[in-house]
Amino acid sequence: MGEPNCICQVCGQEFYRCQYHISKGAGKYCSLNCRYSVKPIPNRICKVCGKQFFAKKSRILRWGAFYCSKDCANIGQRKGDIYRCKRCGKEFYTTKSNKNRGNGKYCSKSCTAGGPKVKKICRECGEEFYIISSWAKIGRGKYCSAECAFKNRDGYKNPRWLGGKSFEPYCIKFNENIKEIVRENFNRRCFICNIEERDRHHAIHHIDYNKNTLCNGNKWALLPLCHSHHCATNHKRYFWFNLLINYWVMNQEINLQLGSKYGIYPYSLVRT
Repeated sequence: MGEPNCICQVCGQEFYRCQYHISKGAGKYCSLNCRYSVKPIPNRICKVCGKQFFAKKSRILRWGAFYCSKDCANIGQRKGDIYRCKRCGKEFYTTKSNKNRGNGKYCSKSCTAGGPKVKKICRECGEEFYIISSWAKIGRGKYCSAECAFKNRDGYKNPRWLGGKSFEPYCIKFNENIKEIVRENFNRRCFICNIEERDRHHAIHHIDYNKNTLCNGNKWALLPLCHSHHCATNHKRYFWFNLLINYWVMNQEINLQLGSKYGIYPYSLVRT
């Protein structure tokens, strides 16, 4: 480095800069701390808010530097009108083309979905819960959950209502290990339609619809079913129970050896 040839305009310290940097306008500050301690002089006026701000020469040449911030730029570059929200009354911006298409009625998603939520009291359990106002206007919001909805008088009239059986817990022995064993013994295919697993695992079906199987000493078989047939078995349960049981009784290819380790009966099945 050469001898000091510049003096810092902030702290007065002498420092060295080459002639090339001095010709480009450098040599005013000895460090970045001194450089940023001096606020630049405003040289532009914002077209939206009228605030004075500083912009570099490169920014002025490239972008024009008409706005002091992104918010002002978004407002100044818009080509539309200001409308009032039909639900909350707040003013918001939207384009004329969007308004002509039938949009631009609401300022936000919450107003579009029904505005503020209203408080409701469940008719079954008495707990408080909230729903959007548009749902309340069309008669929804009577019950806080599906369980309470099926427990009411109308729910008992539903032909698929079975007294809340779907909310009963499974036996603790019915775990992922048991499910994988059942799927592997049936070659990971649906017992009814023989379709193979693809993106999702087949569901494991209890033939006797008893979720306490394996814990109460019963040794009914578990079957892998695709989700379409597993949903179908929830309707006309006597039909599906008799169909599967009769198939096992009449089919001589069923392996009747007990899986004593896991309590699954029959343990495996060979299909033609």
